[in-house]
Amino acid sequence: MPIIIFWTNTDTNTTTFLGKYNFNHDKSSPVFGFEDGDESWETKDNSNDWALFKKADYTTTEWYNAY
Repeated sequence: MPIIIFWTNTDTNTTTFLGKYNFNHDKSSPVFGFEDGDESWETKDNSNDWALFKKADYTTTEWYNAY
């Protein structure tokens, strides 16, 4: 799904071209800045304290429920 995005500043009534994007790429694509060896993590539960960076104790396996 290729798209182009414009932003209109209603205060100054000016329109700015923000960019051209293509969502046909996999999330590990170099288009998004990933290189060989990089990791991508997805959240499993957005309300989990680990996913919200409210907990930093990774000594147990409880955090597995967040990612």
